[in-house]
Amino acid sequence: CPPLVRVGLGVCAFRLGKYILARRAFVRALTLDPACVPAMAAMATLEATLSGLEANRGATEEAVQLRIQRSLEWLTRAYDAEPGNAPTLLLLALHKHVTGEADECEKLAEAARRACGEGARPAL
Repeated sequence: CPPLVRVGLGVCAFRLGKYILARRAFVRALTLDPACVPAMAAMATLEATLSGLEANRGATEEAVQLRIQRSLEWLTRAYDAEPGNAPTLLLLALHKHVTGEADECEKLAEAARRACGEGARPAL
């Protein structure tokens, strides 16, 4: 099936807490289409989520930071592939918010709003 269908299946698995299955779906989407920005953004979300889960379970700071770094790498790939992608811009804005970079967060969030067009909302 097409890459975006794989991404959709992965999102369903992710929301059910089936993170291994979600990863497989996202990786398969990227195998089918290495430039699939929604799959890249989904991988970034997965890595960020896993960093939080690992932190709550007592993982080392190094392990948590590695997940965060992987998340940022996926976001960077997604942004480089499609700089106007609203979900990617929102994820980058969230990262900037968490790291205390309020001005950059605001710029990215505004760019995401503009990317959506009038009356639209990005679906994450």
